[in-house]
Amino acid sequence: MKSKSLRWSLSGIFILGVIGTFLELLLLDHTEDFWQMIPLILLGSGLIVFLIASLTEVPLKWELFKIVMIFFIFSGFYGFWMHYQTNVEFEKEMYPGLEGLALFTKSMKGATPSLAPGAMIMLALIGWIRSLNYS
Repeated sequence: MKSKSLRWSLSGIFILGVIGTFLELLLLDHTEDFWQMIPLILLGSGLIVFLIASLTEVPLKWELFKIVMIFFIFSGFYGFWMHYQTNVEFEKEMYPGLEGLALFTKSMKGATPSLAPGAMIMLALIGWIRSLNYS
């Protein structure tokens, strides 16, 4: 695949992924407190910085974008931990004797999707790869 088509493909995937994830979080009312707003704030700022980096001649634009992608990764891991912990607390309340692998399995399958924050990590990696191929 030619370099220009790769750039366009990665750009399209990143933009659609950010917009889709943002809309999904809004539809799920992922806005109850500050911590739930973090991915929404990052997705919005990531899209803005990406568009600035892609469409302008601002110095250090891709370096700033990479910093935002690092925050995407941290938010993905933090979100995983928060979702998992919420599920563990719920399962322990429902089944006080539950522990070990059974607790882990039920918590991973819980009402709060434990692996969903991985979308932030995936978007960060797509964005990072796109940023390596500047122009």
